[in-house]
Amino acid sequence: MSVPGPTVIEFFHSKPFSPTRRLCLGEVRLPADAGCLLVSRIAARFGAAVDRATAEEVRDLWAVLCRQSRADQPRGRYRLQTDRVGLARARDSLVSVGGRPRLVVVDRDVAPVTHLLAALYAAAGRRRLLDGFLEGFENPEPCNGFNASLGYRWPDTRTEALELFGLGGNGAPAPEVRRRYRELLRKVHPDNGGDPEVAASRISDLQRALSVILAGRD
Repeated sequence: MSVPGPTVIEFFHSKPFSPTRRLCLGEVRLPADAGCLLVSRIAARFGAAVDRATAEEVRDLWAVLCRQSRADQPRGRYRLQTDRVGLARARDSLVSVGGRPRLVVVDRDVAPVTHLLAALYAAAGRRRLLDGFLEGFENPEPCNGFNASLGYRWPDTRTEALELFGLGGNGAPAPEVRRRYRELLRKVHPDNGGDPEVAASRISDLQRALSVILAGRD
């Protein structure tokens, strides 16, 4: 399945350690099948990372949004609001890579539940999207770096960097690492169709991953 056009959930959030956790939706584009796939991928990816109590809160919110388009606040310890002042920006989107859809996650210090709540609120009022979310949430999958999701998440360890580059746990010779780096760099560069809004952060992540791998540290 190719992605026909922009499919994105942008959201703004407070830091996980903030005493009052806040969430605000930004640009939301969820066209038909691609939108359903995006919320399902988000649910599958981040559903694997929440504890049992949080998972029950997410299911409860899903049930409420299936009955009505709004929910009492707060939910999941986050309050939904329209004011973005003081909040950090994050973005989950679906892109085509080699004719196949991939989830791109652009965030920093975002708790998994925040991604889940943003996807649920973005899907509110559209039962097909909500059903897609639940399907993904009930079938969680681990994050496997570039091959699984194109998730650029500031790799800090050699294992994370190797996953981002799609290399095995034993790594690869330096020339192969650099070849893979150049290949991925071309994919995310705006001149080759990469999203110009997030290209800089993706390129920064690839550069960091390259340094981590070549330095050989864990």
